Amino acid sequence: MQKKINMRDLNEKINIFSDSIGKKIQQTGEYLAPKMEELKEKTKTKIQQTSEYLAPKAEELKEKTKTKIQQTSEYLAPKAEELKEKTKTKIQQTSEYLAPKMEELKEKAKTKIQQTSEYLVPKAAELKEKAKAKIQQTSENLAQKTDELKENTKAKIQQTSENLAQKTDELKEKTKTKVQQTGEYLAPKAEELKEKAKVTANKFTKHIIPIVCLLLLLFCILLFLGVFSNSKDLYVISIGVPTYKNHYEMDAEQNQYDAEKISKILKRAEGLFSNVYYGTIAEHGLANNSNVEKIMNKVYKKAGKNDVVLIYVSSHGKKYKNGEYLLLFYDFNEAEIYKTGFKAKNLIKKSKIKTIVWIDACESGAAAKDLINNNVDLLVSSGENECSYSDRRGSAFTNALLDGLDCEADDDRNGIVSLQEITRYVVREVRGQNALNPIKKFSDVDLVKCRD
Repeated sequence: MQKKINMRDLNEKINIFSDSIGKKIQQTGEYLAPKMEELKEKTKTKIQQTSEYLAPKAEELKEKTKTKIQQTSEYLAPKAEELKEKTKTKIQQTSEYLAPKMEELKEKAKTKIQQTSEYLVPKAAELKEKAKAKIQQTSENLAQKTDELKENTKAKIQQTSENLAQKTDELKEKTKTKVQQTGEYLAPKAEELKEKAKVTANKFTKHIIPIVCLLLLLFCILLFLGVFSNSKDLYVISIGVPTYKNHYEMDAEQNQYDAEKISKILKRAEGLFSNVYYGTIAEHGLANNSNVEKIMNKVYKKAGKNDVVLIYVSSHGKKYKNGEYLLLFYDFNEAEIYKTGFKAKNLIKKSKIKTIVWIDACESGAAAKDLINNNVDLLVSSGENECSYSDRRGSAFTNALLDGLDCEADDDRNGIVSLQEITRYVVREVRGQNALNPIKKFSDVDLVKCRD
């Protein structure tokens, strides 16, 4: 049987327990309060002691740090000054080292410019003097030729007049004798015949003799001027292009030497022609479009129908896209090649004059259609799509020309090299290196004599 719980008793016990617990807590608080105060005081004292202990330490450390910083600054300051001085000294030494070098370089540049100027000035002066001397020489030659022509013409006229006077006197004497014989034979009619003869003589003297004299004088003048002459002159134009104004990479001094050699060896033509005239355009800057055009016009203006013009060209060349062949002279410019290139067809100014053309240039076969006609003989160094061949001696084509003209081409051994012989020889020698050498022939011409 369960015992019934008394709530009243239970509440009393709880109250008693609570009071007991409260007292215990109070007692514990009273006990702990002084302990906490003591601990608080001890902690405060400990903190104060620690602060008092650390304060001088901090000051000491601060002082040590300050001293260390000062020492480091004092140590680094002379080092920095030393480094600054060293850097300053190094810069000064470098400047002192470079200053004479710069002065030396400046002096060298100045000297080089001066040397170049000193080299070019006499060259320009020399070229100017040469041109001046050439012009003076040409003027003197022309003056001399003019004086000679005047003297020759004067002498011819005087001689003709003297001959005519002599003939007139002889004719008068013969007439007089004939009249006298006739008078003696026809005595009865002497007076009549004498009168008639006198009238006839007067008419003859007055009208016929002056006309005959004039006709004879005119014939002599025309004969002297070569109208009825079969004389044949040779005009040699040798063009070499050693330098280029706009393209230094194309310079080829060999072209000048080749042109000069061709002119020299063709001097052996003297004696085979009535007169031989030479024109060489090969020095620096002279082989330009304007000069070539001028000499061509001058030569063709002077040459007659019986004469021969021989043109040799050593230069660069180019077949233009329209098929025309362009010779590239000193003032040519790649950017305007058609405008500044010299058209090969402009070499020929009169188609009726026999002309020989030798071209030593790349793609020169393209000149065939521009130059070939019934009076032009063309010989070139390469086909229209080929480069000219050179070996250790230089241009194979020009060397073949020089060797052939130096009697190697004299097939019949008669001591003379003709146009046909030199043509055959060059084709024979060069065709092995170049596939095409266009040739157009006209009647053969004796070109040079072999050495004695």
